[in-house]
Amino acid sequence: MSKSPLETLQAAMAAIESRDVESLMSLFDEHCTISHERNVVIADGHDAIRDFYTAAFERFPNFKVELGEYLTLGTVLMAIETNVPASGDEGEMISSAWAYQVRDGKFTLMHMFDPTGDMEELLSRDSLE
Repeated sequence: MSKSPLETLQAAMAAIESRDVESLMSLFDEHCTISHERNVVIADGHDAIRDFYTAAFERFPNFKVELGEYLTLGTVLMAIETNVPASGDEGEMISSAWAYQVRDGKFTLMHMFDPTGDMEELLSRDSLE
């Protein structure tokens, strides 16, 4: 039996915290797209997603994700997350809302909503190259 959307996100959070890129990548469909507001593509496909997380782990060595409130509807998970700390500053916490599409225990789509604008730099392609 495949993981539920919540179980998939929890596995991803554990892989992010342990910096286990291989375990993290096993949770992504090969055609997954990560995007943010106005459908700006952050990463499209396995290679780009791997590059994105590898660069993020190097740039933000203390980065982790904490799950807040969430709602699951079939294969969709809507979640409020706190990313702690984004820049290595132990006091900095950035909140965002994410929509995840999960099929067969793999992310097929991730879309971020940034109500405060704080995630823009973190998820900017230019800042992770």
